[in-house]
Amino acid sequence: MSSHEEVAAPRVHGEDGPFFVEGRLGEAAQAALREAGFEVRQFPGNYVPKSGRNQLIVIDREGITGASDPNTRRWGGGVQRSVADRPRSAGCRWTGSCRRG
Repeated sequence: MSSHEEVAAPRVHGEDGPFFVEGRLGEAAQAALREAGFEVRQFPGNYVPKSGRNQLIVIDREGITGASDPNTRRWGGGVQRSVADRPRSAGCRWTGSCRRG
């Protein structure tokens, strides 16, 4: 699954009460939650602000990629970072915690 597919996946939220799901979550997944004993309620739409505004950064041997919630622009926000050259250590570059030679 790509980073864009991951942040665009149907949302589920549950803590000490019913599980709130987006309507685009498959019926089989919703049924599995009910069969496991959870109360399931649907959000009043898809990509609603209450379900979170997801951002994702992936740092691996291939480089750095990222994705932002498909509808973040509707609520205002979003982050984009361009990296011209891949750092030797991402932690060094972003936190300043590396030791110099």
